[in-house]
This record gives sequence, C-alpha cells and structure tokens, in this order.
Amino acid sequence: MPSKRRNMQLAATAMAFYLVAVTMLYMAESDADSGNIHSISDAVWYSIVTLTTVGYGDFYPVTLPGRIAGLLLVLGSLGVLSVLIGTLTDNFITMRESRHMGYGGTKFSNHIIVVGWDRFAEKVTAQLVTAHNRVCVITEHKENVDLIYEQFPRDWVFVLYAELHNQDVLDKVNISEAKVLFPNLKDDARNLVYVINVRKKHPHLQIVMTLDNYDLQETFENAGVNYTISKNDVSSKMLASYIFEPDVARFNEDLLASASGREDFDVQQYRVLPDCSYAGMPYSQVFEDLKRRFNVVPIGLSKPAGETRVLHKLPDDDMLVEVGDYILLITSGLKVAELECLFKIKEGVF
Repeated sequence: MPSKRRNMQLAATAMAFYLVAVTMLYMAESDADSGNIHSISDAVWYSIVTLTTVGYGDFYPVTLPGRIAGLLLVLGSLGVLSVLIGTLTDNFITMRESRHMGYGGTKFSNHIIVVGWDRFAEKVTAQLVTAHNRVCVITEHKENVDLIYEQFPRDWVFVLYAELHNQDVLDKVNISEAKVLFPNLKDDARNLVYVINVRKKHPHLQIVMTLDNYDLQETFENAGVNYTISKNDVSSKMLASYIFEPDVARFNEDLLASASGREDFDVQQYRVLPDCSYAGMPYSQVFEDLKRRFNVVPIGLSKPAGETRVLHKLPDDDMLVEVGDYILLITSGLKVAELECLFKIKEGVF
C-alpha cells in the first residue's frame, strides 16, 4: 500500500510538471512567425509524441524558450514513462496476487467449505475431489495457497487466504450455496465458538466436523453441528479390527475411501428422483435389480424425517423405496458412471 501511494504521488507530480512544460511550450511558440505550434492542441500533440518516443517531426519548437520547454519535455518523458509503467506493473501484480489469494471470491455452488488447512484437511480434500466434489479452502497461512494449488486443480479447489475467525470472508467462498461446512480449527473450543457464530447467520447449512474429545458430541450437536466424528475413536476401532479381523479391516478401509478405479470400492448413496424407475418399488426388487444389472450391493435406505433422515440398515424386503429416499450401496469405481446415469444424479446428499 505505501508503494502504491508513492507511485500515485509521483504520477501526480509528473503530470503537473508535464502540464507546466506544455503550457510554457505553447506560450513560447504560439506567436513565432516560423513556428508550427500555434495552439494548445499542437503543444499537447507534440508532448504526446515526445512522451511515447515516436517523434513524427510534424511539430517542433523553433524559439529558444520553446526549445527549453521541449528539452524539459524530452527529459521529463523518461521519468513520466517510468512512473506510468511502474504504476501499471504494480497494479497488474496487485490484481494477480489478489486473484491468486482468492480475494475476488468464487462462484462454486453445491460445494464443501474447509476452514483451516493441515495434513488431515489435505487428505479429506483429496477424497472429496476424487468423488467429484468441489472444495473451497480457507487458510490463514499464505504459503499454503501455492501448496494447495500444486496438489489440486483450480477447477475443483478454490483457496482463500484470510483469517479463519473472520466470518465475513465466508461470503467470498459463496457460503449461501455451499453444501457442507467443515470447520478444522486448532481445538474443540475454537471449533465450538466458530460453529455457534456460523449457525446464527446460516441456520440451514450442513456442518460436519471432527472432535478431539468425543464426550463433547452432544454439546456440538446442540450448537448446530449435524454430524460429528472422533478421529481417535475411528482410529481405535480400525486398529482393533486389524488385530482380530484384518481382512474385514482392509475391506472397511477401502470402503471408507472414494472409488476412483476399477479395483476401488466405495459405499455410496444416491437420491431417488421422481423419474427414477425405482420410485414406488419394494426394497427387495431394487436389491435384486441393482445386483443383477450392475453387480452392486444395496445395504441400506435413508428416509427423510422432517429436517433429518432415518437410516434403515438392511431394510425389510417389503419396505417401499420412495421419492426423496437415499439408496446406500457398495459399488466399485467401474460402476459409478452407470449408476449416475441410472439415478440421473451424482452420489451424495443433494
């Protein structure tokens, strides 16, 4: 900012000097019998040609005072050009830096916002992008911006450099059209304060977060968090599973990741739209059809209940699949495109 102000002051001083020199040139040359600068427009034209170093030669001073003014214009043009070029360069650099830091905002919609960047957030973002979700990341460390863009394509990840607790910046990541907010601050206390403040302005936003202390789950749910998970709790369950049922643990680990290749497997959920062929069918028929046609295994049905949903694990055969339900199934990465074509929607909650 000081550099920009200094350049503006130099530009103003240079322009004032130029105007004085042009006026002196006009006054010295306008009455000269052999001169060709007879109007202020002629003097301005001469100054422009001199400033741009074009030098057509159609106008030139003939009197001594006029030549002195012309000399001042020639010498002054070097300073004016350097100031103008420096100012323009600074402005371009500032604009590019501002855009790179995310200050211009994004038009992402139906995306996930990650507040705070660390190794865990990096892994979460990688899974989200693999599952074709757009992600907006807010980081308070400037060096993270380049690191994130080196790992993820800009079409799928937008980065904003800002203070994490300044919730006014959430408008720049288009929070009004976001799907989920994932606060990833340093500890549970900071996350709790952040969630309470966000919930005041965005009562319907889905919020998902991890907890260091899982005993605070009820506190966070009362504060408006939709889903909570303890990293330590998940790790302990996976470790125990590896100890006494390692094959199951490996399978579960694969299911927790997003399916991206032929050999990858994933648990996905697809919403039943009004034009879906499964709407109104018993669960048993949906199960048989999906297994026969796509070799995927339905394992549950999630039904809306007000603003929440009720998950039915391995539903009864006669339970009807209705519009708005979500069908949960195990699939390989090979079948994802076919399933999206069948359900006419991408996986996930919409």
